[in-house]
Amino acid sequence: MRVLALALAMILIAAPVALAGPLPDFAWNTPYPAVSAGLAARGYHPERVPNRDHIACEDHPGLCERHPETWTCNDDTEDSCDLVWRAPDRSVVLVSVSDRGGPAPVFNRLRAATRAEEDAMFKPRPQLPDFRSKTPYPVVRRALIRQGYRPQPLDQADCASNREEVCRRFPENESCSGTGVGSCLFVFRRVSDGALAEVETADRGVPLGFHGFFLMDPADARSLKLAQPRR
Repeated sequence: MRVLALALAMILIAAPVALAGPLPDFAWNTPYPAVSAGLAARGYHPERVPNRDHIACEDHPGLCERHPETWTCNDDTEDSCDLVWRAPDRSVVLVSVSDRGGPAPVFNRLRAATRAEEDAMFKPRPQLPDFRSKTPYPVVRRALIRQGYRPQPLDQADCASNREEVCRRFPENESCSGTGVGSCLFVFRRVSDGALAEVETADRGVPLGFHGFFLMDPADARSLKLAQPRR
């Protein structure tokens, strides 16, 4: 019975939230300003997202960064982003648009957000250190130390040979990659509770430029080979 209840809960989290009526529809490649006007005429309004994936969106300033209703951006196949609108019944819908070389992003599709997506957009998050994309890692490192984090030395790092001289000069280096955009992971320990966190960097115009800060899953943290204190 407990297993059945858990399975039902997972289905509800992943399922789109029910809407009071059918979703508006627009022709593929309709410019986003025309989509915005059409949604507004139907009683929808753009919704500013508190938990915006701003790191991803800073890499697309001409596409979505100027729209406060942007939630997240990606460039898996083409530059695209999801923008958030509130329906007249207060449900949340996502408008997917892409940059196809025109003066404005153009429409891909519109769909209802899932419960999990709504939580990711609006549920309060614990305050974590934050930095602008491409901030040099040494600057980030000093700031984290001032904010109560300490670099966590590691016994060894999973590092591509052509990246060792870049990343391994920092004892907290966890891993690095030299394929595509060079990137590194660095581990910090929060002094207040001992939690481990990772800083991700990427070489996008700036060597070791900041790309993200994440608290580590406890299981992943246990797998790290921490350096032993010197006697």
